[in-house]
Amino acid sequence: MLSTSKDATGLRFTLNIGDLPAETFVVSGFTLHEQFSSLFTLELDAASAKPSVEFRSVLDNVATLTILFVQSWKSKVGVS
Repeated sequence: MLSTSKDATGLRFTLNIGDLPAETFVVSGFTLHEQFSSLFTLELDAASAKPSVEFRSVLDNVATLTILFVQSWKSKVGVS
């Protein structure tokens, strides 16, 4: 089973493509290449536990990669 829970760093990645449900894909990795005065390139590795996802439902659709930082609350006493 694929997991969408946060890892030890508190980071969570989600991928939405077209009209597919948000939980369809899990991001397993990505690389972003960028530089001044150039287009950026994003290479994305994703997986789905749903065998019914058709390639044509992914191809030429708008995709949104969201990076969330989920930080747990910590109590702090004193001056920092």
